[in-house]
Amino acid sequence: TAENNDIMMIGKAYYQMKDYNQADASFMKVSQKDPNNIESYIWQANAASGKDPDMKDTVAKYKYELIIQKAQSDTAKYSNDLVTANTYLFFYNFKNKKYNNAIQYAQRLVSLSSSKKDKVNWMTKIGEIYVANNDYNKVKQSYSKLLEFDPENSSFYNGRIEWANKGLESQKKK
Repeated sequence: TAENNDIMMIGKAYYQMKDYNQADASFMKVSQKDPNNIESYIWQANAASGKDPDMKDTVAKYKYELIIQKAQSDTAKYSNDLVTANTYLFFYNFKNKKYNNAIQYAQRLVSLSSSKKDKVNWMTKIGEIYVANNDYNKVKQSYSKLLEFDPENSSFYNGRIEWANKGLESQKKK
């Protein structure tokens, strides 16, 4: 409706001024009037994220999870919103050292990504989490898959695979 559009514009103006509380209140009005307005939920999540740039609170996390639930009604229509929500949740979980959760969101992002560059980016992030945790078998799996998918960067991927093989050898010696 025109009224909802006006309220969204007001909320976005507050958001631009970094008045995240007023922005959130505006976006909440829209979602209360129209519970199917995904854009209002995205902006609520953005406002919550703006209030918590260090990702210490869980409010934005829950709001981005709600977007994923709402977007299931039409994943093709809301594909960009799903990418936005899953990206936030990847970084939230990574920053809070919930690596298994971060990997799950990165795997979703591989599936959601339409470009090879984005797929490689998320697949690499998965591999790097395994590297950081010295999970040598998963490192080998991740970088072997990347090697198949992106042979142009074979020297980097082969280097990671070689590192993992050395790690596995050192574990056997112990």
